[in-house]
Amino acid sequence: MQLNAYQERMLKGEMGASRAWAMQFQLDTGRVLSAESLTPIRYAFFMADTDAMGEAGIRFLEELAEAPAAERQPLANFYLESRHTASELQQYGLPDWFMALDQRRLNAIARLGCHMDYNHINHHSVPAPCFGESIAMGSTPSAIYANSALGARTNFEAGPAGLAAALTGFVPCWGLHLPGMRRPKRRFHLTDAPQTLTEWGALGAVIGGMLKNIDDIPLISGISAHPGALALSHLGAAMASYGAVGLFHIAGVTPEAHLYHDLQLPEDQISRADLLQILTPDNIAEQPLDLVVTGAPQMCWSEVLELHEKLANKLIHPDVTFLAFTDKGSLDCATSLGVTSELRASGCRLLDGIDFFQSGSEPMRKNNGWKTALTPSPKLGNILNGAGYQASAASLDTCIASAIAGRVVDQPLTQK
Repeated sequence: MQLNAYQERMLKGEMGASRAWAMQFQLDTGRVLSAESLTPIRYAFFMADTDAMGEAGIRFLEELAEAPAAERQPLANFYLESRHTASELQQYGLPDWFMALDQRRLNAIARLGCHMDYNHINHHSVPAPCFGESIAMGSTPSAIYANSALGARTNFEAGPAGLAAALTGFVPCWGLHLPGMRRPKRRFHLTDAPQTLTEWGALGAVIGGMLKNIDDIPLISGISAHPGALALSHLGAAMASYGAVGLFHIAGVTPEAHLYHDLQLPEDQISRADLLQILTPDNIAEQPLDLVVTGAPQMCWSEVLELHEKLANKLIHPDVTFLAFTDKGSLDCATSLGVTSELRASGCRLLDGIDFFQSGSEPMRKNNGWKTALTPSPKLGNILNGAGYQASAASLDTCIASAIAGRVVDQPLTQK
């Protein structure tokens, strides 16, 4: 991989040890991935959560943060994706040591010149990348959304990759930065359009489960109208979780799909029955329910209002913990309008913080003896099974009905 004179200076340590480490990281990564060069970026979004990093990763950040300020100033705009852990989770068994580690993580990241905006800077808020612009996105939902809905260019640049991108201002030019790698390999035709955000997530799970590798880019057809940003967000989050793919195209919706209109591709059909199969909790049907979690992707304001409306005048079973994750701005609005207190009166806790699966979900499961979990997020259901839960995705109505009943029910219940 070829470096220019500026990059060589960085590699030799002329701009400090931190940048030398970062450029060596980019060089090693690029060589492994057969990149010919580095491409400049304007934005780097940092995904480095406490659950994934642990003591060793956070200590590494702290060591980098001890460098002279001039040597650790980011050369790309640096934004935090992996936000703070909600402190309220300590009431639900999150260990004190986890919160202490999380605070150390945040302190070190702040010293590295990262924008510590706790309103969940991600794919829906400023700064949004431009069409065709190369960036470094850390989280899978943000990356696949930026590639697909916005037409930006990014691979999954999590952890040290995102940090190295910020410190150098470059990423290896490979994968989805290259036009040829954005070409779809398979077509999926929908006989019925998804009806809810959860069903859009189910569509992502169905397609993701059918993809063979990260290069198996899908082209989706059969959508007659633009479904909106939230639908694309839920679709991408689940697809990346189930298939590790970083890009999808939707005919008539996403900005690059028209390039492949006449492309002859292997085709599969997907019906609404296929989506509902993902949302049928057969594996835990009628079992006592311990936990319901919403918010992966994190809930926007309209989703908070929908949850509030569906829980009005209802009570969650006392044996069920119901957690809903949103951003700080939405939580502040909900609190000022009385929505937060009314949700809590129903038994639902509205929280501002990083997603539940990154918030010590496994130690909380052990400390509470939790087993069964429901979520309207196919992505989250997939991940929680890996954390030792018996988890399933289901419609929001089924999640609420099960939370009220205290057991996993197949059909929503009516509570008088």
